[in-house]
Amino acid sequence: MAGGEDAGFGGCSGQGQKGTSNLERRKLMRRISIVAIVTVAALVLIAAIGQAADEWRFVVMGDNRPPGGVADPTVQPDTFLENIREVNLLGADLVVIVGDLVLGPQPEEIMPALWDGYDKAIAGFEMPVYSVAGNHDIWDAVSERIYQERVKPLWYSFDHKGSHFIVLDSEDQSDNRAHFEKIEGAQIEWLKADLAKSKGAEHTFVFMHKPLWTFDYGGTQWMEEVHPLLAAHEVDAVFCGHVHIYEKNPTIDGVRYIITGGAGAEIGDWKEEGSFHHFVIVRVKPDTVRLTVVQTGAIYAEDIVTTESVAAFRESRLTARQCVPRVVLHRPASFPAEVTESLHIVNRTDKAMDITVSLSDPTDRWGCAPIKRKAHLKPGRGFDLPFTLSAASSDEWAYPTPEVSVMIRFADGRKFSTKKGIVLRESYTCPRASIIKLDGDLSDWKGVPAIVLDNRLQLGRKDFRKSWRGPDDLSARVMLQWAPEALYFAAEVTDDVFLQTRKPSRMWQNDCVQIAFDGKNDDTEEYGEDDSEYGLGLIGGESMVHTYFWPYAAGRKGTPKLTCAIRRSKDGKHVFYEATVPWDDVGVSEPGAGTVFGFNVIVNDSDTGDRRGWIGWTPGVGESKAPYYFGDVTLAE
Repeated sequence: MAGGEDAGFGGCSGQGQKGTSNLERRKLMRRISIVAIVTVAALVLIAAIGQAADEWRFVVMGDNRPPGGVADPTVQPDTFLENIREVNLLGADLVVIVGDLVLGPQPEEIMPALWDGYDKAIAGFEMPVYSVAGNHDIWDAVSERIYQERVKPLWYSFDHKGSHFIVLDSEDQSDNRAHFEKIEGAQIEWLKADLAKSKGAEHTFVFMHKPLWTFDYGGTQWMEEVHPLLAAHEVDAVFCGHVHIYEKNPTIDGVRYIITGGAGAEIGDWKEEGSFHHFVIVRVKPDTVRLTVVQTGAIYAEDIVTTESVAAFRESRLTARQCVPRVVLHRPASFPAEVTESLHIVNRTDKAMDITVSLSDPTDRWGCAPIKRKAHLKPGRGFDLPFTLSAASSDEWAYPTPEVSVMIRFADGRKFSTKKGIVLRESYTCPRASIIKLDGDLSDWKGVPAIVLDNRLQLGRKDFRKSWRGPDDLSARVMLQWAPEALYFAAEVTDDVFLQTRKPSRMWQNDCVQIAFDGKNDDTEEYGEDDSEYGLGLIGGESMVHTYFWPYAAGRKGTPKLTCAIRRSKDGKHVFYEATVPWDDVGVSEPGAGTVFGFNVIVNDSDTGDRRGWIGWTPGVGESKAPYYFGDVTLAE
């Protein structure tokens, strides 16, 4: 473990290359200043971030790695190279890149080429570069060793013009990853000493890859131990990446929290949510620190995207999406079956729109002919788009389903596009429980109806559907019972090879079960305050629960109380899961006969080390986090 180093200006090994002298750079800027023809955008850019006499500046960017799925992961993306060009044009004293520098994990034999590609790219900067380790750079002991050899160190600090810079490691692999995604152990002791030593600094800035202040699903280590330390030493700002957005999070106790993860990796669709490629210029004076967010050809204020503005945009986007209703089909009573439905499109906004709606079947399995219609709709106006689906058997009544694609354009230039798969609403009647003993023995579950997962079309991932060898390879029977105090869960999983070697937060990469709940059954398109998700895994012979999503904003108290018991059969081919889920962990406040809530379950499979895929009741957990796909569970007496 390399930590606790003080690096001088440009002192990080393998970093700090300069491709052009200061004199040459000044000549370049003079040439730019006398160009006769220049765009208005460039004039605004240079004027807006012109440097005062007592001001200096540095640049922060993150997640420059190539996007996933590229043909050659050793080649840095064009977006990153463009950012380098623009940073050189604008000028800065130094650059900090907050992790995900390369596209890992990769086989060890090509990792040198990954770092060669990174070194080649950053050699284009005209100022020193300081690197931060990300989860695509370090994922195990081997990658950590290579990182230390090529980039090092993992955590360190340096000073520049009276300000103190601290780089932390959110990917700590030491002690069998006991400190992973936490700043503790040797690292926090070093941090305490470093902050004490730098007490007289004019400004202090902290950098790491993951925004750990948002990672406290099951604990509050950052807010209880690290943040008070930073606040006590008057740290100005904490910069992170990992999430491929820009977002200014709330300032707490004088400490600004900034996410900047748009230097080159893949991004989302919505600029209003911070999804745009960018970097951040930090302008430093003795008494002020100001941030400017730069996208190619434009300058954005520090608060271009805030937590509040994201909420307002999502409300606007939801209004537009409501113009296209979700199509929900219930399982027919008999097969073969033919179902005729109609999309009722209505402009529910107060402005006219141009809308394009299309329906297509990517599987060619539903007997649905492609449909497309364009229209100009005034507020309140609409049209119907009828269609017919058919299924030959009960097994064929399964995902994937035909997709409804929508493009909406408004006169002011705003546009929204979305795809909605037709929802097959599964349902389950949950009986009232007799006496349940949480021991992994399912003999007290006899007679309870089961959700059966044994169909190729219930598998997640196309390659897994091809390699699946039938129910003996992976299948499951899932059951629920209820009582006033809790919901009870049971699953009998058939799996020819059992493997679970991951830590609880990564159990999904090996054999385990994930269960999710939509307490209000409000069918939202992403997890909200009434939703929750948990992992159940047998790790080292111990039954373990990991909370993947459980929002404190829902008015719930404390932390999840879900408990489980997991047992393997003697022949090793079956795994029995039982869990007690308090209603607060389900998101249901007053359970009783007739109560309906959303539920989903997937069973993950790993035979050789990584997840092959999963089998699940519906989509909405493995592919995405979308409660509107969840099945309905109705409590019965």
